[in-house]
Amino acid sequence: MARREADDLDRRLQKFPEARARVLELVEMMEDCGDDLVRADAAERKAREILRELGNEALHGWATRQIEKATAEHREQDEPGVLRTKKNDSGGGRPTGSSK
Repeated sequence: MARREADDLDRRLQKFPEARARVLELVEMMEDCGDDLVRADAAERKAREILRELGNEALHGWATRQIEKATAEHREQDEPGVLRTKKNDSGGGRPTGSSK
């Protein structure tokens, strides 16, 4: 990987700290398996766990951004002056009588 690509990857991962942490955890595992990953099946299990968590975080982040995008687009289409967030204070019942 060229230096420019590495810098670009690092810059992009800065926006997603959870994903960056998972990628670093995976790289650390690849560099040094350590005492707790002596066997291949333990190393595989750890790699799968890291990738599963990374995938979950990626999908959650994607869904959050999609909701934010859709909400922003919807707000742009709303008519000016329409207030949609006001709570209805009505009790919903019929009037009990007229005031004099």
